Amino acid sequence: MASALAWELVARPVGVPDEGIFALRSHDLTALSEGEVLVENTWLSVDPYMRGRMGADKGAQPFELHRPLEGHALGRVLDSRAAGVEPGDVVVHFSGWRDKAVVAAAGLLKVRPGLPEQAYLGVLGGPGMTAYFGLLDVAAMREGDVVFVSGAAGAVGSTVLQLAKHKGAGRIIGSAGGADKAAWL
Repeated sequence: MASALAWELVARPVGVPDEGIFALRSHDLTALSEGEVLVENTWLSVDPYMRGRMGADKGAQPFELHRPLEGHALGRVLDSRAAGVEPGDVVVHFSGWRDKAVVAAAGLLKVRPGLPEQAYLGVLGGPGMTAYFGLLDVAAMREGDVVFVSGAAGAVGSTVLQLAKHKGAGRIIGSAGGADKAAWL
């Protein structure tokens, strides 16, 4: 039976997480069933929401201890038992934090050739979609509006700033958590 290396959370963090709360362990991979693919990951995403899931007392469902961590990942299909997904396809999925994963094809997003693959975990992934729909659908920004962005140096905030500028905001104000971040902005 094939195996994969996966990162596990082995202890809940107190304060800033450090390497001692993680362990890299081997896990057996299941045989592919109909509708599943085997993916070898090339990029893993570490997103801010994950910190909340590391604690047991947060609003989000906490990660299970001693189980492979979930998260967005991008990789190449090695084997497929799913129609429309072929070996060699590059896909995004939510079984990250491991080198290989057996994934249901229904939960995959195929990467469009010609664009940087890792962009599908950033500006073309969750952070980018949050910024786009948050600014244009939820906030309903219109040309000439004043836009204030809290956390403007983060993945979502910095994308909101760029979108607001592109869409003709009259004035854009961003806040950041320190002098280095403000200088970067």
